[in-house]
Amino acid sequence: VEQLLSEYQSSKPMKEDYIRACLKLLIIESERNFNYSQTEKNFNHTSNDKVQLFRKLMDEHFLSIKSINDYASYVHLSPKAFTQLIKKHTGITPIEHLHNRILIEAKRLLLNTDKNIKEIAFALNFEDPAYSGRFFKKHEKTTPLDFRNRMRDKYHN
Repeated sequence: VEQLLSEYQSSKPMKEDYIRACLKLLIIESERNFNYSQTEKNFNHTSNDKVQLFRKLMDEHFLSIKSINDYASYVHLSPKAFTQLIKKHTGITPIEHLHNRILIEAKRLLLNTDKNIKEIAFALNFEDPAYSGRFFKKHEKTTPLDFRNRMRDKYHN
């Protein structure tokens, strides 16, 4: 953790890639140390249990695990079967769930912090702040800054 903090505070090139890789390794190590009997129980989960497990995992790891294949693997399904299961039970695809969770966090940061848009983009693990703005605008039909200003005007005045 200290090494991650040191890297975060540094100005080294590709520090975001380094931090992302370290976090993924940390998650892999955690999964390896996970009680294997629990893993066996997960293998036999019903469809509803797998959907709930996906939601729990996504809520906990949406910033570090953005690959639907990784989530599918964890619930012991192929990516195609996983996507079909999630859509059947929730009405939307896993990637839509992931995008919605990222948007919720973006809105939380926009409303509850004074971080600038670039800082929020990096906090959400976007490599390109411009892409994060396009992502936000595509889903919310407004820019992050306009969203922040409109919500602050609406609720803080």
